[in-house]
Amino acid sequence: MTLNLWRINPKLWLTGYLEACIANGRKPPDDLSQWIPWQMSESRLNELRTHDPPAQ
Repeated sequence: MTLNLWRINPKLWLTGYLEACIANGRKPPDDLSQWIPWQMSESRLNELRTHDPPAQ
């Protein structure tokens, strides 16, 4: 629901987050600010909003 409220593409967000976990040795990234909408920069928000959300 949070991703929908921030108009973030959930599939794009989840794919990126899981890839970041893999890159960090299968652990959550040390800096979570790029994954928490209210802590993201405007450019990061726009990056995650650039694609159409998946059909429901």
